[in-house]
Amino acid sequence: RNEKFGFVVQDFALINEMTVYENVRLPLRYRKKRLKKEREHIESILKSLEIEDKKEIRVCDLSGGQQQRTSIGRALITRPSIVLADVN
Repeated sequence: RNEKFGFVVQDFALINEMTVYENVRLPLRYRKKRLKKEREHIESILKSLEIEDKKEIRVCDLSGGQQQRTSIGRALITRPSIVLADVN
């Protein structure tokens, strides 16, 4: 599931005490294999979502849109085949 699917849920399901970088990186911690150039991949995702300047900020201090982009980054970090998004 961790390798094939990415999830974006309505309330974002972020961990408020963690930074943007840590939240995006979280799915990689559950994988058995490490990504080569993991840091570069995370930085690339953050840059494409225009939140690279927020990477050291805790997600509870972000705007709703920035939290949403962080959640999207976390869904994309494992390069899933399918992204499931809970939209209203």
